[in-house]
Amino acid sequence: MNPIEHLLRARIGLEPASVGAKAIQRAVRQGMASLEIQSEEDYVSLLDCGGQEWHDFIELIVVPETWFFRDRHPFVSLVKLVQENLVRAHPLGTLKILSLPCSTGEEPYSVAMTLMDAEIDPARFQIDAVDISATALETARKGIYRKHSFRGSNLVAQRKYFSDSGEAYALQDRVRQAVSFRQANILAEALHSGMPRYDVIFCRNLLIYCDELSRKRVLARLSMMLAPSGYLFVGAAEGSLVQSHGFISANLPMSFVYQRPQEGKVSAVPEVEHQPVIPSARSFSLDRLSMALSSGTPFAKAHHDIDLTRAQELANAGYLEAALRICQRHLEVKGASAQAFYLLGLLNEAKGEKSGAEFYRKTLYLDPTHYLALLQMSSLALQVGDEDRARAFRVRAERVRPTTPLA
Repeated sequence: MNPIEHLLRARIGLEPASVGAKAIQRAVRQGMASLEIQSEEDYVSLLDCGGQEWHDFIELIVVPETWFFRDRHPFVSLVKLVQENLVRAHPLGTLKILSLPCSTGEEPYSVAMTLMDAEIDPARFQIDAVDISATALETARKGIYRKHSFRGSNLVAQRKYFSDSGEAYALQDRVRQAVSFRQANILAEALHSGMPRYDVIFCRNLLIYCDELSRKRVLARLSMMLAPSGYLFVGAAEGSLVQSHGFISANLPMSFVYQRPQEGKVSAVPEVEHQPVIPSARSFSLDRLSMALSSGTPFAKAHHDIDLTRAQELANAGYLEAALRICQRHLEVKGASAQAFYLLGLLNEAKGEKSGAEFYRKTLYLDPTHYLALLQMSSLALQVGDEDRARAFRVRAERVRPTTPLA
């Protein structure tokens, strides 16, 4: 490993392969050019001192990729948890929420708007947002965003909470004032100084960029910062990682929400969890489906359908068996399908089955560039301690990372 990759691992826990050697070398060339340094050895010496040059180099490495309400399901689950659990547990207190890393602010502001839409008084919640990038935080504090921060078909918040100046959108002061920003590295001891225990932590798509040692340290820190009854939201490809370190599923479909492990279990590797995504999902029966059909739910006659979008909707609502039937029927009628196999992998993992990897492999056989399947295979490899294989899948995923939001 070269000296710069060693610094990235040691200081910010970054797995160099997750961003790629070419990206690192490009950042090195840019950093050297900006300082008019000809020798890479001299540049490494400057970085090793940890001054402004190091912070500038990190800015070149850390490229934010985020947008408002990225993945809707976690925000829906957030409202459910706050209304049904957290508000009752803290009838007079303040809900404490952390977004880390927060990048340019889209995620913590999405949290604030979600809670406001749920008619929760901003005086009842405190949102802290942390990122290592000073440049990203400067953008976040200004609250001025361009069109690429708004993706997907649901743009209600864009009209409700922003003013449109033609080329940019300015966030309303009431939303900006609901979030406090801070520059810090999660691996730095100073981060935890004076910080509260949080009821909710959003830490999505950080673990997949960490090496194994740093991942353990990050999860230990998150466990320390999370209140005993709090909830941790992670990325779609990180669920098996947090469960392998003892975190317990909150049983909210497609939202990837977990609670703190028991004392002394942070680094343990528990047996495979066999709980369903929702308490009744595994025991889903034809009687229950018949009740859903007769009640006129939006899932009526879904088990006769072959629409994978409907399968996704059912899965999100916790109707795992019905979603499985659609995927299987889709394969019977239309033949092999990468997306059907991918959904089958997610559904079997959600049920606690061990066949997820088999379906992800079938997905990649049909579509070797399926980004999410590559991330899932990387995550499963990490769960069993195969870092080399996990790194290989991660490198492949980075090569095909999509530039548009995933459904």
